Amino acid sequence: MAKKEKDYDEAVNLQNPMGGDNCYGEGLVLPGMREDLEAAVMENPHNVDLWTNLASLRMKTGETVDDCYESSLNVLARSLEVNPSSSELWLKYLCMFENYQSNRGQADATELIGMLKQAVGLAPTFKFYHWLFSLEKTFDGKMEALNEGHKFLITSSSSSS
Repeated sequence: MAKKEKDYDEAVNLQNPMGGDNCYGEGLVLPGMREDLEAAVMENPHNVDLWTNLASLRMKTGETVDDCYESSLNVLARSLEVNPSSSELWLKYLCMFENYQSNRGQADATELIGMLKQAVGLAPTFKFYHWLFSLEKTFDGKMEALNEGHKFLITSSSSSS
């Protein structure tokens, strides 16, 4: 039987496999799915959908919640090495990182702010400026994010005209 034609009965249902709050284990993961996605990502490293699917799959297959987050963040970090200007991948990475910090009880946004600034430099989108503005605690930080976001909007509106 071909790898992609695995019988449904061989599938592993990962809905709370540990009986508790284990990652985002909802859904079905077929045997060989991870290997197939890994191979597809290596063949098509600029395909954003493949990277996000692999990251989502990794959120379903860890032993602990931390393992799931770390494995998924690792996939997204690898995807950003190949696709640094993908705002979609940056958004997924930053959201996942924020959720991971929140899950671990880390309320300090300093590291997230640094990553957002990096994302703005590589894959600017207004969402990142807005997010940066909401995280900044100081007046100067908020003004900087606001001014940079304003410049971005002016530049992007004049280039689309």
